[in-house]
Amino acid sequence: MFKTIRFLFKKIREYDFLMIPIMIVFTILSSIYPFIWVIVPAKVISLTVEGDSSLMIQYVILGGLLSILCAMGTSFLRGNYRMRMNNVRYHLIRDLIEYSLTMPYENTLDPKQLTKIALADISVKGPMQGAGGIILMILSLFGNLFASIGFLSLMSTLSFWIMLVLFILVLGSFYFSSKAASFDESTWNQWGEYERRYFQTTNIMTDPSYGKDIRLYSLIEILESYCNKLINQFKIIAKSVSKKNIQMDTAVAVLNILRDVVVFSYIARLLLVNQIDASEFFLYTTGTTSLVVILQESMKQISDIRKESNRFFHFISLMEEENQVLKDSVEIKDIKKTIGGDSVTVDIVDVSFRYPNSENDVLNHLNLTIRPGEKMALVGENGSGKSTLIKLLCKLYKPSSGTIYLNGIDINQIPDDIYWEIIGAVFQDAMVFPFSIRDNITLEESADEERLSKAINDSRIEQIMDGLSNGMETILLRILDDEGLDISGGQRQKLYLARALYKNNRFLMLDEPTAALDPLAEASLYEQYDSLSKEKTSLYISHRLASTKFCDRVAYLKDGRIVELGTHDELMDLNGEYKELFHIQAKYYRESDQGKEEVLYEN
Repeated sequence: MFKTIRFLFKKIREYDFLMIPIMIVFTILSSIYPFIWVIVPAKVISLTVEGDSSLMIQYVILGGLLSILCAMGTSFLRGNYRMRMNNVRYHLIRDLIEYSLTMPYENTLDPKQLTKIALADISVKGPMQGAGGIILMILSLFGNLFASIGFLSLMSTLSFWIMLVLFILVLGSFYFSSKAASFDESTWNQWGEYERRYFQTTNIMTDPSYGKDIRLYSLIEILESYCNKLINQFKIIAKSVSKKNIQMDTAVAVLNILRDVVVFSYIARLLLVNQIDASEFFLYTTGTTSLVVILQESMKQISDIRKESNRFFHFISLMEEENQVLKDSVEIKDIKKTIGGDSVTVDIVDVSFRYPNSENDVLNHLNLTIRPGEKMALVGENGSGKSTLIKLLCKLYKPSSGTIYLNGIDINQIPDDIYWEIIGAVFQDAMVFPFSIRDNITLEESADEERLSKAINDSRIEQIMDGLSNGMETILLRILDDEGLDISGGQRQKLYLARALYKNNRFLMLDEPTAALDPLAEASLYEQYDSLSKEKTSLYISHRLASTKFCDRVAYLKDGRIVELGTHDELMDLNGEYKELFHIQAKYYRESDQGKEEVLYEN
């Protein structure tokens, strides 16, 4: 709990320092306020008995003014503090978003890590839970604690034993409240897992890309059934928590009744035997009531802060996770000098990789060297590990064993921003963003107009923009603009090509970017890539063999290993698996030219 409070105070100082003086002033006013309604009326009763009406009126006026000042002051400060709390919370939400976008890519496949993020999100997205709840409760807690100390001093003149009984009963209430909170906490991980699955399912129901299948196959009922199963799990958890809360609340109510009977019976007895007068009776009864209420509220706040601290700890643990990038003893300037030339050499040395929670290696002690300026085709059947290798080369995954070197340096020792300036990749599942065509190409706020113009001309993407009134400023997709343009698969490939050309990387990787195209369009697009990537180190990945003819070498991947390596002609001469696959595909890929059958793939 204290670690969480220290963390939040650090964030408060960082994001909105004025919250601290607001908290101090609020604490002073809120700790004074309850005494006004105890001390002033008691003094008024005493002065009335004495017949001093003049002084009594002064006390009434003074008490009224102080009451108004405290009430208005605390109300204003609470509202201002709450707005500032939301400002801090929004910064925490941005921190979590940044973490989610920059965490190791392999974590996006780990259900446990995704559940952690979901729980961290719960701890910051609601103003009354997690960080927001703690910050708000801290504001009242300090005032309550100071007021409690004051009332304890005031009531200490009554009876030590009564105060002891009172304190023990309040601690008992705190114990039962804490047990209820602890039981609630024990359900969070399970609740977070179900909530993550529920929102993923509902996102499918509202995602337009699933709309056709949902309608054509009448999937509404089956999707609703999955949602209802998760909702039933929520109900089971909520019912168990409610049952526990009722049990603990009943125990607290019994202790409260016992407390009131003991304390007020004792005070009433003192009045009946004339040991205290009417004003003291009022002082002790209202003082005791105020003390009990403030103590119980303070104990509940401490219990809730502890509970919400445990909830918020999911966020803190994510923020404190160590950067998984290996620490490099080589200076950045030395790295830039080593890899700063125009040529790029990639050495994949004894690399194996296994996905989380899997028992089998996708890549198995793979070795491969890509020479400077070389165009290499990496081919193989589906599931052979081609796309996984691309993700390793992009530093999205880390090898389970082995090392990948770029110009002789372990890529995990190269800072990400420097490494990603060197490499470029076009994936088979690349995304179109709901931005303008210009922004989809440049993917940056300040574009280099000369590079942009060249990328547009070389990729022939201007064909998309012909006839568009807004040209490059046309918004794609109907997410940020109801009139957004949705482009075809072939047009998307030109967009991805323009994106890669604009970035102008020295090492270009193409991960089956033409999977959605027909073989003829695929061959044409690969030829375009080839003509535009002269003198660049390139890696073309495909399970179809249209990319191999213009490549310097071909690596055939099977079961996570390179089983054949050489030029296209060399592999054909081997009469191995590459040749067999080539002939199987070639007989299907023919095009008609004025009634003449022409084989697209030739030996």
